[in-house]
Amino acid sequence: CTLLRLLLHAVLMWASCSQDQNVVSGVSSSISPAVENNTLPAFFWSHFVHDAVLFSRALGRSVEDTVVVCHRLLSHIADNPRNLSEIRANILLKTREERRTWEEAISRSLLAPFLQSVPMEINGWLQHVINDRSLGSNPLMRQVYELENPVGSRFPPQLWRYRVPVSIGHLMYTIDQNSDAARADQCLLLKAFLKEEWKLRAVQYLPDIIKLQCLLVKKYHRQISQQEALILNVETFLANVNDATERHMLKKLIDNFGIAWKLVREGVLMHGRLKPKKKEHELDSVTRQTPMAFLLPRPQDEGTCSVALVDYLINCTHNEFLETYHKIVGHQGEFEKVPMEEMTRAHLIAYDVERDLMPLVFAHCDYSLAVGEGTKIAYNLPALERQIVDRFLVGKPHIDMKVYRVAFRSDVYNVALFDRVKERIPQEELSLPVQRQIVSELHDLTDVYSILAVLDIAIRFMASSCGSPNIFLDQYIHETLRMPPDSGLISPKAKQACQLKHVLAMWRLLSVEKGRRLALADREPFEHVPAKYREEMPLKVKNDLQKALKKLNIDGFLNDLLEVIILELGQWEETNNIEDYELGLAMQDLHGSTLKGLDDIPREVQLKHIIHCWTTTIKLEADMTRLH
Repeated sequence: CTLLRLLLHAVLMWASCSQDQNVVSGVSSSISPAVENNTLPAFFWSHFVHDAVLFSRALGRSVEDTVVVCHRLLSHIADNPRNLSEIRANILLKTREERRTWEEAISRSLLAPFLQSVPMEINGWLQHVINDRSLGSNPLMRQVYELENPVGSRFPPQLWRYRVPVSIGHLMYTIDQNSDAARADQCLLLKAFLKEEWKLRAVQYLPDIIKLQCLLVKKYHRQISQQEALILNVETFLANVNDATERHMLKKLIDNFGIAWKLVREGVLMHGRLKPKKKEHELDSVTRQTPMAFLLPRPQDEGTCSVALVDYLINCTHNEFLETYHKIVGHQGEFEKVPMEEMTRAHLIAYDVERDLMPLVFAHCDYSLAVGEGTKIAYNLPALERQIVDRFLVGKPHIDMKVYRVAFRSDVYNVALFDRVKERIPQEELSLPVQRQIVSELHDLTDVYSILAVLDIAIRFMASSCGSPNIFLDQYIHETLRMPPDSGLISPKAKQACQLKHVLAMWRLLSVEKGRRLALADREPFEHVPAKYREEMPLKVKNDLQKALKKLNIDGFLNDLLEVIILELGQWEETNNIEDYELGLAMQDLHGSTLKGLDDIPREVQLKHIIHCWTTTIKLEADMTRLH
């Protein structure tokens, strides 16, 4: 309720002006994200003004009249303390359910009875202002309150006089206050439509959102890592589109995605069937700096927002309201259904508020104006209801949703893929000096990402085709795969030394290097790994592990650990409590590592510590390198 928010922000603003710093700190601690104590009054004042404007639209009165209503409400509360008894029951408001109960109680006990009397009493309240002798016979005030005919007045009335606009908010307010329309059996469908209109207006953007998802899946499926998707923002994505027509089209699709998300964001996060599991995966709004990871459809992490938006618009808005419509009109039988991929705008409850809905409202209202009586608006509610049904609801089918999904590169590697490459083209290791020179020539992490993207394509082609092991990898990339000249191995040494028989060794080298650089920068090296493998080791276990690692070949250990993390963890998921398996034994028994010294890894180091083990090993290696 807008009025309830207005009162809440007024109280918080009053409390933030307190001289008691404990009170101010208490108010500040309840705000997220944090606001400086000295800016709290201005912060709550801006919210109060915004609420007052929204409340004035709902009332169909000027902001000044709305302020008078608020004053009268506070007086009503003070004069009727008995109405507060029900509200005080859940005064602590520690849980969401308690807060919801409190809001319902205050609306039922205080706000609803008061608001019902506002239309009849507000003119009387304003009369008290007019009769204030301190105003005397001020001609401007007499014009404002329409005590005399404005003809011949020296005050242009259009500059200051408020007239009630015809709007969706005013229509809803009129229905609530109209005793005939408020009857339970009158205009049920119109009332249901207006109640859900705030989210139904977003359905018009659904075809564009699905088109955007299809284009993104086509462009980025298995072609981008999660880390790259987080780095790539909307501005850079659009700048990389060379064709002006295509860029304009993508910009429009992304803008419409943003409009729809803004309209229903609160509904998705509060009541959606799908929603992000972590706060950092929630999308605030779509700007040019928004990472593309939020727009790429994936039912996990940041991509959940894109999938959840489509699910909310289809199942929780379009399909749900159609069920409400059929229930009210008594429709029996099966619903017509259309697959999402065949859906068009004509299948949806899709309309533009200004172009489609408001003309219907204007066509079914009588608007009159008289001096001293203000604006009078009367709606033909039954006729308006029939028009809404005919224009937006009749013949609309249910939509069967399909989840489009972008798979990141790290999601789709597996042992079988690498085994097929080895069968077709026998693989060899790169010499240690060559490995070190290649790594030294890659100065930027983006270079590592770029080469890994090329290797990803090459590995998939090599898994399904044959070739000479001695063909140079760079030659294969450009002549056989026909990749652009600016795509390649970047490193001069890699171009000179790497052949097809080295492709897996090259992939392993760069994957380890990527994980190394991300770990040293305190960034997430393996974004696809489930949380159950990210548990930190106790300090004593970590120290024991570091002692064991000093006896191991760390390069070989990292190579084996990388293959376990990227290739094999996903295949072990079906094993019960696999996360409690000893890491050393898993590398020997399940992975088949022959590295010497794995027996020395403490038994307390388990698969659930594998990501922490990686970062610990990388940092130990860096420390040992600095010492030497």
